[in-house]
Amino acid sequence: MRNKIFVFLLIVCCATIIVGCNNQDNIPIWPFVESQMNIPRKFPKVILLNNGKVLIINGWNYDNFFVTKAEICTPNDNGECSFEIIGDTKDFYGTPFARKDGKIIIIGNPAQLFDPDTNVFTDISSPFIGQYEYLGVIQLNDGRIFIPIQKMIYNPDNDTKEILDSSLPPSYHWPTVYTLLPDGRVFACAESNERVYGYIYDLSAKTCTQAGFMNNLNYCEEAILMENGKVLVCGYGENPLKQDLPLEIFDPATGQFIVSKVIIPYIQSMTNLLNGNVLITALGKVYIYSPQKDDVISVMKMHNSRLGYDAVTRLSNGNVLFVGCGEPPSTAVVVYQYAP
Repeated sequence: MRNKIFVFLLIVCCATIIVGCNNQDNIPIWPFVESQMNIPRKFPKVILLNNGKVLIINGWNYDNFFVTKAEICTPNDNGECSFEIIGDTKDFYGTPFARKDGKIIIIGNPAQLFDPDTNVFTDISSPFIGQYEYLGVIQLNDGRIFIPIQKMIYNPDNDTKEILDSSLPPSYHWPTVYTLLPDGRVFACAESNERVYGYIYDLSAKTCTQAGFMNNLNYCEEAILMENGKVLVCGYGENPLKQDLPLEIFDPATGQFIVSKVIIPYIQSMTNLLNGNVLITALGKVYIYSPQKDDVISVMKMHNSRLGYDAVTRLSNGNVLFVGCGEPPSTAVVVYQYAP
């Protein structure tokens, strides 16, 4: 989160100029259904609930800076969303994860438990020290949560923790991105000695192996496991204002990074679609990336191209929900729902 806020503040003036120029192009505006949230927020966290609703927490804006009020988004069959303001979250860096019983635990300091049946947040005792988001927290296939900075696996269903071998490498290289692989191992990319390396955590064997290094990128911002089992990684070079480097693809089978032929500046989010393609948001535009072709097969523009879509989640019906707000982050509070 810190790195995203830093980069956002650094590029906002430059990005405004870029977007203004892009408004003159011929990229079509696709037919989104637009709804209005109650509270403006950039960089929120969202999670799909078992009842089909979406919990929106955290974020910040110029009026309140850190936003503590949470909202429930209820999508309908027409693509519109209604919103209800509910309780407060306690840790701006808190990250939500689903328990097996459908309740949501927010990893932070303090940790909180959210009950979708009552829309109530409850503080719970936790072994966490807070501010984990930018250091990486990831949920494993069995529902447990891996917290690398503490070398700990936490079970939210029975509130137990397992401390891993202290010989595992530290995770404080900044920024660090973690992605779960199909076989249960965890891929991480982190800066070390002015290069960005890939790492593979095997938590069953309690080992971590350094893989290859990225070819061009100096900082890793986002990563997503694609349907083909490879990991799509985006980031930037030494100058965050000049994001003109291609995406990279990590192959777990070889442990090496491959340079993509696709360049998309200022990526904000990446989301898998049901058809195997990847939806990428960047500066008010949405790109559909085909892993099979390693190419962008379509581009669309939002109604308001100055909006930033910092939280994207796939709904149970396959539609995609975009959550974002405009510049400054106290205006144009918008949620889009898109049917691929």
